[in-house]
Amino acid sequence: MARSIPGRRACGAPSASCCRQGHRSRCSGGPELITLYNDAYRLVFGGKHPQALGQPIREAWSELWRAGLKALFENVLATGEAFWAQDRPFYMERNGFPEETFFDVSYDPVRDESGRVGGVFCIVSETTGRVVGERRLKVLRDLGSVAAQAHSAAEAWALSAGALASAPLDLPFADAHLDDRTGWPIGLHDVAAPKHCMATAPGPWPEPAHSLMVLPLGERAGESGGKLALGVSSRLPFDDSYRGFF
Repeated sequence: MARSIPGRRACGAPSASCCRQGHRSRCSGGPELITLYNDAYRLVFGGKHPQALGQPIREAWSELWRAGLKALFENVLATGEAFWAQDRPFYMERNGFPEETFFDVSYDPVRDESGRVGGVFCIVSETTGRVVGERRLKVLRDLGSVAAQAHSAAEAWALSAGALASAPLDLPFADAHLDDRTGWPIGLHDVAAPKHCMATAPGPWPEPAHSLMVLPLGERAGESGGKLALGVSSRLPFDDSYRGFF
């Protein structure tokens, strides 16, 4: 790379280590805390790469800086004490939307020749898949437990509603339309108006759900038992893992 990146000198040896090691690592140094990172860390930045390389950390991770990263950096720089955390949540805009993510992180002070702390060296390991997978598995276990107690479709939904309501991060809303054997609706809510569902902002986030899944309920011998509409989180990618959850 032809351009000079001022943070390289401030990061010193950690900068060289950052480029060599396989861990996802980043170093921010100098008065502006210029950002350097290795190839493995590119996946963390996502669509922010390569623009983030050589930017001040407050610009490279502007959304995280405002949400607590600034205070974390200031503490490491002021005290010279390292910080680490497991499964720490970050809401980063690396793929065009505020995304719920989790990381194991460590932030270590970088000292210059005089012994003064002049930068922060960071190593991360993304744990989003495990954290989200474990909480979804809990929802499925809870649903299986309450379903075993039900004696009718209506009772099953009534019991299941509590389990679904306890998972707003993955299921921002759930709407059911149940039919009895004659085809007359006996359920709680009609799901024939998805526009209304998606125009609201249920769940923990200010953004409304961007998608929903409509699933058949209790189909037997060609007869439908109704439909269940489940909201998709606006802060998670609707990938194969998410589809498998439904």
